Amino acid sequence: MTKLKTIRNEDGVTYFPIFETMESIGKHFFLDKNFELICCPSLVNGGYDTLGMEYVQDWIINELTETQKAELKKIPNTLRIQIEDKHV
Repeated sequence: MTKLKTIRNEDGVTYFPIFETMESIGKHFFLDKNFELICCPSLVNGGYDTLGMEYVQDWIINELTETQKAELKKIPNTLRIQIEDKHV
């Protein structure tokens, strides 16, 4: 069994290197080592900025449209499945 390695950002947040993007709000999403959903800004030229990493639970979700909320709800499960597939 291969173990998926984690990454630690500048603020000490340890997360899995698998992500989903949500272009409509310009964010990349990850799961941290405790499977909590985190995000950071997407960069215009590709990639993401880990200096802006934050936990999604800290957001004011009410600022999202209903479509964005529905898309966001799917991301944690999608990431978890991808992470579990990499552990096999």
